[in-house]
Amino acid sequence: MKKILKKILKATGYKVSKNSKVLLLDEDPFTAIKDKLIGDQLIFFDIGANWGQTTKKMSHQYPDAKIYGFEPSKNCFESLKANFKSDTISFHNLAVGSSCGQLEFNEYSWSA
Repeated sequence: MKKILKKILKATGYKVSKNSKVLLLDEDPFTAIKDKLIGDQLIFFDIGANWGQTTKKMSHQYPDAKIYGFEPSKNCFESLKANFKSDTISFHNLAVGSSCGQLEFNEYSWSA
């Protein structure tokens, strides 16, 4: 019965899931960690910021936090600059890796 009900709801655009007792397993990890963060000067790094999905969540939960986003794609980077206007958020058209240097960057039509 439960499987049938879930299938019907899914077909109408709804998702049913059990809430976890472990907060980090819930849908929004930024809400889950909120009481674990200490201090009033939080800093986040969004490595591979893409279109800003994670930056948007971070800035919503922590509006006063400094957020540094790194995105090597010129197309995504230009979109980030246009869509985020804040003194607490800065984007850099760079990739982040384990060593310094320059590499060829292949950009595809599908940014993900």
